[in-house]
Amino acid sequence: MRAIAVRASNQFADGGSNDIWNRRVLPLAYIASHEIGQKDDKIGSLWKEVWDEGGQVTNSSTKTEHAFGVNLQEKLLPYIINSLIDALNDVSWHRRVMACTTLSELADMNILSPPPLSLGKKEVVTNETMLRAKRRAQASNKILATCTSLLVKSRVWDGKAALVTMMAKIASKWIGFQIHDKQSTSNILGIEFEQSRICPWIPIVRQSDSWNDLFLHDRWFDIKSKEIVTEDETEVDQTIIDGSTNKGLKKVDTERLDFAEEKKLFEDESKNDSSHNTSKDEIDEKNESQSLTFSGLCRALLEQGISLSKKTNSTFYSSESLVFRAAALKSLSQLLESFQEENSGNPECKKEFLYQKMSPILLSIIEGNEKFMKQDRNIEISKKKPIPPLIIARSIECLSSSMWQGMQETSDNKNIFANTSNLVKLFLHNCGPSQSAWTVRAASGLAAANLSLNAHSSSLRKIETIENLLTCTSLCQKDRRFWKVRYAGLKILLCLCQRLGVAPSHTGKIGEINDGGHERQLLLEALLPCKERIQEIAKISLSDNESKVTSIASDICNAISWWP
Repeated sequence: MRAIAVRASNQFADGGSNDIWNRRVLPLAYIASHEIGQKDDKIGSLWKEVWDEGGQVTNSSTKTEHAFGVNLQEKLLPYIINSLIDALNDVSWHRRVMACTTLSELADMNILSPPPLSLGKKEVVTNETMLRAKRRAQASNKILATCTSLLVKSRVWDGKAALVTMMAKIASKWIGFQIHDKQSTSNILGIEFEQSRICPWIPIVRQSDSWNDLFLHDRWFDIKSKEIVTEDETEVDQTIIDGSTNKGLKKVDTERLDFAEEKKLFEDESKNDSSHNTSKDEIDEKNESQSLTFSGLCRALLEQGISLSKKTNSTFYSSESLVFRAAALKSLSQLLESFQEENSGNPECKKEFLYQKMSPILLSIIEGNEKFMKQDRNIEISKKKPIPPLIIARSIECLSSSMWQGMQETSDNKNIFANTSNLVKLFLHNCGPSQSAWTVRAASGLAAANLSLNAHSSSLRKIETIENLLTCTSLCQKDRRFWKVRYAGLKILLCLCQRLGVAPSHTGKIGEINDGGHERQLLLEALLPCKERIQEIAKISLSDNESKVTSIASDICNAISWWP
């Protein structure tokens, strides 16, 4: 292949009736060029030459002139995605990792993301634009469905951490692409349907109150809870899935996810020529998989990172699987951070709903599961292995990322874990000298800062709460070894200052929640007695050796310069 690409690259201009170069060779070359982790990467460099030399000819050929954009990756997107699905389903773990690396690159190139749209009021959407959006959505839908089938399997293999990282990267691109109204969907994706119906090829949807759904309306977690899974079982019980009315993961596990234009690769030339344009640019809608739910993906990542069983297997947090567990929680945190709530009347998943579901599990890990285990007399605490500090730090990050604006405890028993005072005390405990892991101290400081930015002002302006937050900062500043801990402590002060905005004579506001002027005045009065203490901490930090610490200390000094 390398010899053909270098010495006779003009051959790539015509792949025959089956278009073998575009359909098979170049997608394989693109994936294989991401060869990593090998002592001898000669094979990867050879495939890289095939992709560069042969792709250059293909990119300028007449057969791909109608394709979208200037990137060859997007022009050959259906074929590359098909080869990537084959690689993800391969028994070779190394080939799966190469596929994940390739998909991460496509996500970074914004090819597996919603297409760019005009910001004008009246946008003329052509058929080409709609087809481009549809291809991207369908490609992301298939990839997320295939990756989800690998994620929910209990077996942990080398490189599975790259799988969850890649999934979070692609899913975060589509979280805000929630379409409900008929006109917008018709303009963007070229489909018209009732307002209550979700577009069938949207990769991920924010469905309200769908904690038990992995895919839309499949009740997968309810089915999973009724199964008896052995330790070495890696597949979902197909007899239960077959009995359900929804496709769910059955389609992912038993059916080859394929684009329709790939299924008739070796048909005769006459049939190929008659249907070439349609089969190449469109995907069979009859074989569409269901959309993945955002809450279901969050729950799946949470269960992969934290053991929900009271009789946790000793291998769950073993050194071999710890990297994957931590990556699952890190991906969950990144997904929650990319979640932006919209002020619309459409029913969709809220951060408050996710916090309500995840906070009891996360807090049981953060607080140390001793209290949690004492409630069950059948478990002896001495036999329970301690939770690794890295998992505790990642759990704190997830809890912080799930906080929402105006967060406060309610009296209806829905958000009993959203008490600002109790959360600050928890973070204070983990910032103290009793916590030896610096990752936990840094995560606790950043979580306290995020809580200061999101908590309702009525619960934040309590004297005890403010004193505990300042104590968190003081404890973090005593760590002279890890600058990230000191940075996290100063972040708490900066977020408190940001709640007050800038000087009253200015109209701009820095990262402020929509509190009224009266609420800001009350919060200012609560912080004024601590002004000198805040200023002293910031000035001392200006002489820190780390530039990021001095930068945030300077921001704090500027933020409080207008205080009376």
